[in-house]
Amino acid sequence: MNDRLPRLTCWLLLVIVAFLAKDRVHAQSSGDSQQSATEAPAESASTAPLGEEQAERIVRSALEALETHRSISARMRFRVHVLGFSMFGNGIFTQGSVDDHLYRFELQMRVEDPTQKKVGDQTSILLHVCDGKNLWIHEHLPGQEEPSVTKIDVDATYFGLGSRRKAEGLGMFPRTPAIGGLARSLRELSAAFQFIEARATQLGDVNVWAVQGKWDEEHLAKLVPGADVASLPEQLPSYIVIYFGRDDLFPYRFDYFRRDREGASRTPMMTLELYEVRINGPLDAKQFTYQPGNFQDGTAAFSQKLDVSPVE
Repeated sequence: MNDRLPRLTCWLLLVIVAFLAKDRVHAQSSGDSQQSATEAPAESASTAPLGEEQAERIVRSALEALETHRSISARMRFRVHVLGFSMFGNGIFTQGSVDDHLYRFELQMRVEDPTQKKVGDQTSILLHVCDGKNLWIHEHLPGQEEPSVTKIDVDATYFGLGSRRKAEGLGMFPRTPAIGGLARSLRELSAAFQFIEARATQLGDVNVWAVQGKWDEEHLAKLVPGADVASLPEQLPSYIVIYFGRDDLFPYRFDYFRRDREGASRTPMMTLELYEVRINGPLDAKQFTYQPGNFQDGTAAFSQKLDVSPVE
């Protein structure tokens, strides 16, 4: 997966390749009874959309809010329709403040057989746990007898990032950038997309701004050299819509849409939704502990992937 792909997009597409590599998917019935994450929000037809300046302001304000929260915890659900396959799953998300580097992101994922419309019998697990000193990346994909575990030293990573930014003539990030977390994810998305409009709508019983973003041409050229929005690889979205709470500016949902020759699809190719969200609540320290078996050290490789571009 290209390292310049925004993190939230990369997370949800990460296991697609593993599923596509299998000769066939064994079928069983689905026991998922949760509300679908792909139900369309109710649009507020009476409200005219806000323009680019207001849309960008909403995203910047949301980012500032995320960077000041002492803690965030939420449940997650997602669905992906890409390359002829459907994938769905759920998980949990927890983080401390951006200065504590306490972080847990856990997804369990299943794939739907496109020929039989049944659910595959294997679950993939993607787990990121950071205890403030080390980030542990645990991945267990179909076909793997044992999970792969990678350890990343947080201090060494930030030291390398600071040195590279200094060599580029740039200042260090305001605050230390989170290795994971919503603030970093939103920052990456804001670098990859230009937000062009915002509409007042509702997500369940939550009043939200639906903020639409289109690819930044320079970022897209780095991601897929020689491509434009009209000729993107089919596993990449054409544009994104993020739903921010109008009261708290929290990003409750991320929809990735694909355009074809007939226009934009009404159904997102990928959706990630955060619900049962708690902001600044107490955290259980056990969530940020991880006891590894065999692991590899990925500090040097991971450090080189971090962006050194200026941050506004």
